[in-house]
Amino acid sequence: MVNLKVWAAALNGMPGVDRAQWAQLDPVARWLLACRASVLFMTLTAAMLGGLLAWRAGFFDPVLWLACATGLMFAHASNNLLNDYGDSRRGIDRGNYYRNQYGVHVLEDKLMSEAQFWRYFAFTAGVALALGLVLTQALTWPLLLVGASLPSVWRTMQPLRTAKPVSRPEKYPAELWPLWFSAACLRHTRHFTPLFLAGIVLDTLLGLPA
Repeated sequence: MVNLKVWAAALNGMPGVDRAQWAQLDPVARWLLACRASVLFMTLTAAMLGGLLAWRAGFFDPVLWLACATGLMFAHASNNLLNDYGDSRRGIDRGNYYRNQYGVHVLEDKLMSEAQFWRYFAFTAGVALALGLVLTQALTWPLLLVGASLPSVWRTMQPLRTAKPVSRPEKYPAELWPLWFSAACLRHTRHFTPLFLAGIVLDTLLGLPA
């Protein structure tokens, strides 16, 4: 049964629920709690600022803005779910760790199985991806340079899916050790960011009046 009070509570904070209460929640309420929806307002604020800047410059498109804002929030929600999964798998979010004290952790609290969790993630990430594909139709070709960073995504995911080794693997760069998870993310960022900035610069230069 739909409970709007729970929706409001999930959007306003991170209320705790036990298994009996979870079983009575509607799918929307469960999704809001699982993805920590109350923090998505940070992403919405950034999207609103972007929309206001576009409106001030005379380029505001309400349909594209709505797709962008919604896609960003679903991408943020996907990241929250993955973060909880990764920390749970690595044993970080266990016992009285502070993550378990301030809100629902669907895996550590045994509120859903891993199979159910991945269905939640597939839906959330699927919406973000679908809206991202819609937005690519509005991109100019220079911004498609970002696609060149996609191969590094797979390389980045490999260390994130496994526990950190006790000692440095033979082929792992000595200058990066003992960094593991953060090093993988930094490597991807170094691929993505220059390509993104190059696309923005090219798009700006090509859009300047002759």
